[in-house]
Amino acid sequence: VDCEHATLYASVPATLVPEQITAYVTANFPNALIKKLEKKYYGWEIELNNGLEVNFNNNFKVTKIDD
Repeated sequence: VDCEHATLYASVPATLVPEQITAYVTANFPNALIKKLEKKYYGWEIELNNGLEVNFNNNFKVTKIDD
């Protein structure tokens, strides 16, 4: 789900984001919004509105943070 250029949503709707990812973003980046959510074979990849990309494995453990 990519909301980078969306006019209807400012971020990925919360109902589409797994709870574990929402909890991580809320705890570590409280002012950030999830602009992109992608399911990969190894887990999940999100992009935040502050430019960070965060990768999670299938157990929702952070494997990489890239700016």
